[in-house]
Amino acid sequence: TWTRLPNTIEKRTGPACGFLKTSSGRFVVLAGGFELQTTEIFNLDTQTWSMGPNIGGDTYGGSMISVKDETELLLVGGYRSTALSEIRRMDSSMSSWDAAGHLSTARYNAVALAVPLAN
Repeated sequence: TWTRLPNTIEKRTGPACGFLKTSSGRFVVLAGGFELQTTEIFNLDTQTWSMGPNIGGDTYGGSMISVKDETELLLVGGYRSTALSEIRRMDSSMSSWDAAGHLSTARYNAVALAVPLAN
């Protein structure tokens, strides 16, 4: 069954989206979008949006994946006047996006997928 969620705080085109678990709940995270460098966090328990940390630059068309048992998010690539190679990480504190590496080839509007290496 599909459920309509409350509108986001800001209108977004092309944000990255991911799922994060913390000790205080479960969250959907939207980051970036056309000419946006903001993050919004949706609390699945309270059904409310709040503003999160700034990404550090407009990021359109990035990909987001949950890693480390869904306790961290990676924001991969995107577009800011040119394709981006940066990888940024948000941990369960949800307080910042930190540099986590670079892609060998800059990408945007791509798909990122976490694949477990062991059962």
